[in-house]
Amino acid sequence: MSSTPSQTVAPALPTDPRFRPGAYITDGQDLYWVQRATGTPMALRANVLVVEDCRTSAVLELDMARVETTCTLVRLASSP
Repeated sequence: MSSTPSQTVAPALPTDPRFRPGAYITDGQDLYWVQRATGTPMALRANVLVVEDCRTSAVLELDMARVETTCTLVRLASSP
């Protein structure tokens, strides 16, 4: 009897540079620093982007669909 370890599948992150940790994005009004993308365990892809508002230092969760339609890239994330 062979047993295989259960595998946890992490949500797939889009390849859009706006979603990479360390990038700076804007919605035309506020500037945000991207911290990380998160998803629900059953999601096929990440659905929330955790960002820091550069003006207020507030940490916010933005819906990925909103970011895709309203935010533009200001600065790429630096390479490690």
